[in-house]
Amino acid sequence: MPQLIAQLRFNLLFESQDEYNCSASSVDWSTRGTERPAFGWLCILVSCMGIGPYLTCMPVLWRLSKNACYKMMFCLAILDLGVLIGNIFGGAVFIAGGMFCHAPNLFYALSFLAVGCFFSSCCACLMIAINRFVELFNIRLLLSMYQGNRPWLLMTIPVMYGTFAMLCTPFTQANSEAHLFLLDPMIHPAGKYEYTNYMLVANNFISPAFSSSLYLIMILKIVAKRGTMTSNDSVNRAAIMLSIQCGVIVIFHASTCLGYVGLQFYPSDFLCYAMQLSWIIMHGLPPYVYFAFNPSIRRGIIQDALPSQWMFVSNTGASSSIRHFHPSSIAHNSATTVV
Repeated sequence: MPQLIAQLRFNLLFESQDEYNCSASSVDWSTRGTERPAFGWLCILVSCMGIGPYLTCMPVLWRLSKNACYKMMFCLAILDLGVLIGNIFGGAVFIAGGMFCHAPNLFYALSFLAVGCFFSSCCACLMIAINRFVELFNIRLLLSMYQGNRPWLLMTIPVMYGTFAMLCTPFTQANSEAHLFLLDPMIHPAGKYEYTNYMLVANNFISPAFSSSLYLIMILKIVAKRGTMTSNDSVNRAAIMLSIQCGVIVIFHASTCLGYVGLQFYPSDFLCYAMQLSWIIMHGLPPYVYFAFNPSIRRGIIQDALPSQWMFVSNTGASSSIRHFHPSSIAHNSATTVV
């Protein structure tokens, strides 16, 4: 029977632990690893397709951060960028045919960025779902939690959650032979250790299930309330649009997390490729959803793309009038419009 590795550990000392001690094996690591240049470059390309739009969205999210949900969305953007940057390095590992024991400290640092931010992102998505639920149902006692700068303080919870996961539970590493991030560093013969992370399994079940349940309840409330809304009910309409965009993200998030769980039971090359790419896409998707479903964010992005100053000249007979428009001031005013 394989021995289950310790679920609570201190990973900064992983080199002294037999499960991750590359010297404990007689394997010639220079002969291990599989170069996958096409897949590696695809991972890098897909990561960059998320990083660019996110960097475009973040200034707009910051300007809209008077709303608690936008504060949390800005923090989620930072965490998702960490995942995407980590996966650029992961793509480089697949191109080079790297494995954990080629450079253990580097691979752990890479894992800390990509996987630690993944844990934090899952927790942040759950907290955003709770925020939307609270605001939509107008529960005043809970709503007070999100006033002022409290959302910034609350977002330290996801950071601590991801940090704990990477410091104190079994960690995954990019593995070119498995073409994804894998718990098993492939140091010991198969059957000696069982590389499992119960916190990861629980995270991949609980976070998407709970978030999806909250959004399902919100959707039912929105459907029930549609007939009673007036054309001026801007607050409710704003809540609906934010709930829709966050709900789309959570649905994709849930499908990816559950796909990773399925991978534990039905491993295949195709599913490994699909889950690695879907993991990257999941964290690069939000800016596209924001642009599609959030008029305020879309308006802010478009206005940021315009020149810093527009000059319109209208001729009225012999005279002309010149007016200057600053997109930054327009974007500021748009923050108060319906989202």
